[in-house]
Amino acid sequence: GPTVARYTLSHLELYQNYSEYHILLVWALSVQLALLQPHNQVTKDPSYTSRLLDLSIPVLCDSHSSARVCRAVTLGLEHMVLSFSLSPKERSSLTSLAAGRYIKSEQSKSLSALGLLLACMYTGEEADRISGLASSQDSMSESVFQSREHISNLLERLRQGNQIEVEFLVQLLPKLIVDFLPPVDAMNTVVTEVISQQQTRPWLAAVIMAKTFEYLMR
Repeated sequence: GPTVARYTLSHLELYQNYSEYHILLVWALSVQLALLQPHNQVTKDPSYTSRLLDLSIPVLCDSHSSARVCRAVTLGLEHMVLSFSLSPKERSSLTSLAAGRYIKSEQSKSLSALGLLLACMYTGEEADRISGLASSQDSMSESVFQSREHISNLLERLRQGNQIEVEFLVQLLPKLIVDFLPPVDAMNTVVTEVISQQQTRPWLAAVIMAKTFEYLMR
């Protein structure tokens, strides 16, 4: 209960003092407590989840954190997002964190950050519209603006990423663009990318454009 909650938070706060194995165990326990939090006050601390999210940031931003620890932390955060137990503010904070870590992290850590970003996007404000439970989005809405920014960052990685990451992005981007951008924005985005002089892989941008148009015509 509360004693275990205090134990996990105190050890995560001083994560640099402990072994990787110990931090992985403590993090796994912390995530389980957070997932139980909405159903019963097992920790007796209503701020437990938000404090846990705050403590995850220095771990992910620390260049000395191993890829294994970063993957475990992002996977735990992803489980919390997919449980729909986070507040909109907490999910928004995680979205920003995931987007930042995807851009700035080395490849061994960046793809797990991308997984977290996608989980946040597909459970956020746009989730009901994508599933058909809400009407189409306003191209000037805040959520569309944020989606446009995330997609722009992914297209930037298409220019700079290694072969494995790029192959994954080519498969991912067309559906992501169609899901999160209004049709006109989607078309403009992919066409602009193909003709951009900064695009070092225009043939891959063309593949993304063709697939995006295919989705839009369905």
